[in-house]
Amino acid sequence: MKKLFLILLILLSGCKINLKGDDMQYSKQIQKEYILNFWKAFKKGDFKQLENYYNDEVILLPRAMLSLKSLGISNNYSYEAKKYSKNDIFKAYSNLKQSLGGDRKWKYLFSDKNMNVSSNNMELSLVKNSKYDIKPYVLHKSVNNIMKISPNDTVFVVRGEQKNGKDKLIFVFSKDNHKIIAQTIILVLAGSHYFDGFKN
Repeated sequence: MKKLFLILLILLSGCKINLKGDDMQYSKQIQKEYILNFWKAFKKGDFKQLENYYNDEVILLPRAMLSLKSLGISNNYSYEAKKYSKNDIFKAYSNLKQSLGGDRKWKYLFSDKNMNVSSNNMELSLVKNSKYDIKPYVLHKSVNNIMKISPNDTVFVVRGEQKNGKDKLIFVFSKDNHKIIAQTIILVLAGSHYFDGFKN
């Protein structure tokens, strides 16, 4: 119990922690806090902190926005999964933030108003229990050609508050090192419809 409390304090402080599946069987609550901290860093666009949550190699799942040619890591938008380095992912993030119009627009796009995530409102599941519209991405045949995603890896899904039902961010956290090993960001029209209420 003492060890779990210590881990929780570390996670809540936002510090880097290297979790090893064999050494630390942390509770669902701690996992939830860990992923909430990830999302807080993501919506702030705090790339330095975000890097701690990423595996050295990451699969971009089908239809990933980060595979757009304009974001600088792919020659063309991909309907299949492809593997990239962590550096590539953050290069694309940086280019995405710039293309949106900077820090304020990133924070607005991923704010609670547009993409509401809280401890009481989280779509979190094992891969094997993920929703019907998520499995085609995480279990796509092109993913299996690159790396086997475990049925017991964790899927975190963020859905846009707009009612088109298509906008979603999918992150797969490894059960072994608890880092992101696969992801896709799907935003119709690059999320432009979220900026109707944005004030410069």
